[in-house]
Amino acid sequence: MDSWAGIALLEPFPRMDIFLSAFDDIPDPRADNARQDLCELLVVGFVAVLCGATSCAEMADFGRAKEHVFRDFLKLRHSIPSPPAAASPPEKTGCGRCSSASR
Repeated sequence: MDSWAGIALLEPFPRMDIFLSAFDDIPDPRADNARQDLCELLVVGFVAVLCGATSCAEMADFGRAKEHVFRDFLKLRHSIPSPPAAASPPEKTGCGRCSSASR
């Protein structure tokens, strides 16, 4: 059993698979050649927003800064996406706020 800041940890990220499975049924509107896994992209964005990110660029910055943490429970075969990858195509996702960050 590990300990971190006085908190006993039985597993690094217990039951993370339940959290990740919440994103499984979301259809992927991106092109067939999208490199990043949609579930992983959504997890990074979700956590970034919970931590205060307000734009796609801030989500990508947060993801790169915390990549070592995300790698504990995500595969990240193609690393953390850049803001254009995270934001495109805005017309398909309906996220107009992201389109300005990718320019």
